[in-house]
Amino acid sequence: MTATGDHDVAAATYARLAQWMLWILLPLVAVMSLAGGTILLIYGPAFQQGGVWLGIVALASAINAFVALGETVIMVQRPHLNLLHSSITCTVAAAGLLWLIPRFGVMGAAFGILLPYVVQGILRYTTLRWVFHWKDSWSDIRPPLIAAGIALIPALVCRTFLGGIAGQVVSAAAFLAVFGVQWLQHHIHRKDKRP
Repeated sequence: MTATGDHDVAAATYARLAQWMLWILLPLVAVMSLAGGTILLIYGPAFQQGGVWLGIVALASAINAFVALGETVIMVQRPHLNLLHSSITCTVAAAGLLWLIPRFGVMGAAFGILLPYVVQGILRYTTLRWVFHWKDSWSDIRPPLIAAGIALIPALVCRTFLGGIAGQVVSAAAFLAVFGVQWLQHHIHRKDKRP
């Protein structure tokens, strides 16, 4: 679509795809963040302390998956910008890791993974918005973000009042239940709107 210059259709398709990516990625990140310690028990008790790190790396991976959608659009129309973005991201990653790891250890490494993906996301968003003149697609990505925000409230309440493995599992289940109900309502509502 972008190769033929049909930017309006490409932007609308991108926005719908971005929404579906968020419906999938947000619960995965939430489960990894809320129950990361329990998930890591698969590898033994010593790994349980890495639950927070797992949540940060899960967020980094989700951001990478989400912003990768824009890479194809940019690559087709402006490959030199994609190369520039990759060069900037690589420099930020190297500098970030060299600075963060000696100061913060494993937590620094986790944030060192997150940082370049955030930078890459900002660069790609800016390119799509200002170079390609795509409009903000907040109306498309708002529903999963709001659903995640609402689902996070009972999950954090469960995590606050319940400790240990039970707290992690119950908080993740609460998030998934509330998020799932909102996804279902959104899906049914969208079907009702179709002619």
